[in-house]
Amino acid sequence: MTTLELYKTSEKAYKNPDIAYDNYFVYGAFAENEDELALCFAPTSPRFWDWVINFLSVPFRGYHRGYKISALSVLYSTFKAVKRKNPKRLILAGYSKGGGIAQVLSDLLFKLWRNDPPFEIELVTFGSPKAVSIFKCVHRASPLRSSVHYRTRGEIVTLLPPVLYRFYGEVKTVGELDLPWNAHINYQDYL
Repeated sequence: MTTLELYKTSEKAYKNPDIAYDNYFVYGAFAENEDELALCFAPTSPRFWDWVINFLSVPFRGYHRGYKISALSVLYSTFKAVKRKNPKRLILAGYSKGGGIAQVLSDLLFKLWRNDPPFEIELVTFGSPKAVSIFKCVHRASPLRSSVHYRTRGEIVTLLPPVLYRFYGEVKTVGELDLPWNAHINYQDYL
């Protein structure tokens, strides 16, 4: 599955979700081919309480509190879908807030299979805030270690929260230097 397909699925997840949990404004859409299953999470909606979840950034057991609550709300339905479809590779992706949820969910699913899932877990985020604490002990085989995070130069969302959190894996910076500091752009032009 291409990075562009993952990004487009993340964008459509809010309008046509396969997994929806309205209490925590979590919307995800599946994309699949013969060996891969991708679950892509939507960005922050314009609703006030959705923004409140973004700012619940006090660490809770190694994760951003708001994203952990959101990830836990879809953990069981994600687990059931993965067991039913039995892919060789699971890709978790998300744009903005959806990327934060995908970061936490990838590590939770990895631990659910006691650090040895029967398939490969891959993590890709676009313009995502950091969601895992700098104090979190991350297993060497965790999908967080091999993740890819796309961001634009100086994008404010990818710098948040400014302390206590970090990206694990590779951070790829795309875009032009002349984008404004608050650019939360359409990544489609760069993938």
